[in-house]
Amino acid sequence: MSFLRWILSFPGFPRGGWAAFLLVGPAGSPLAAAGAGAIAGTVIGTAQWLALRSAVGPYWIAAGTIGMAVGSAAAAAVTGSATSVPALAATGAITGVAVGLAQGLAFRHGPRTVGLWTVALWTVAVSGAWALGWVTTANVIVDAGSGYVSFGASGALVVTALTGFVLRRILGRRDGLAAALAASAAVVDLPGAYSTPVPSTAPRSAAAGPAAGAQR
Repeated sequence: MSFLRWILSFPGFPRGGWAAFLLVGPAGSPLAAAGAGAIAGTVIGTAQWLALRSAVGPYWIAAGTIGMAVGSAAAAAVTGSATSVPALAATGAITGVAVGLAQGLAFRHGPRTVGLWTVALWTVAVSGAWALGWVTTANVIVDAGSGYVSFGASGALVVTALTGFVLRRILGRRDGLAAALAASAAVVDLPGAYSTPVPSTAPRSAAAGPAAGAQR
C-alpha cells in the first residue's frame, strides 16, 4: 500500500462534511445525522477507495456510507448532538466503531483474505483515531459546534496518518510479498534465462553420416 496516496485522501473528510452540511444542515438529531453521515461517508469512502483500490473492492465505499450513517445516528442519540469536546470525542469514537467495523468487513470482500483479528484491529484503530480527530478539530477551529458530521482538515490529517500506520501493518507485508513474488516470476520468465547450451548426446543417424563427411 502507498502511504503517500493514503495520506492524500484526507480532503475527503472536510469535503464530505461540507457537502453533508449543505445538503442536510446541522446534524442536530439522529435522523439528520444519519442523512448527513450517509453523504459524508460516501465522499470519504470514495476518496479512501481511490487510494486503496488495489487492496479493497468497491464494498469499501458502501461501508463508508452505511457505517457513517449508522454511527452518526447512534452518536447523536447518545450525546444529544452536543458539541462539547468530550461529546465530540464520544461522537468520533461511536461513529468510528461503526465505520471501522463496516470497513473491516469490506476487507474480507476485497482481493485479499484477512482474518477476524484484522477486522477487530481496524475497528479499534478507526474508533480511536476518529475520537482524536474530533478533539483536534475542536481545538483548532472555532466552529466545531456548528453541527458538522465530520471533522475538519486538521483532524482529518491526524486520522489519516494514524490509520495509515495501521494499514501498513495490515497490507504492507502482503504487498511486499506480492512484489517479491512478481519480481521472481519476471526473472524466471526472462528469455534465455536458462539457455546455456547443453551438448547433445543423441547418436548421429546413419543418413547424416555421408552429408557430414561431404561438408568436411
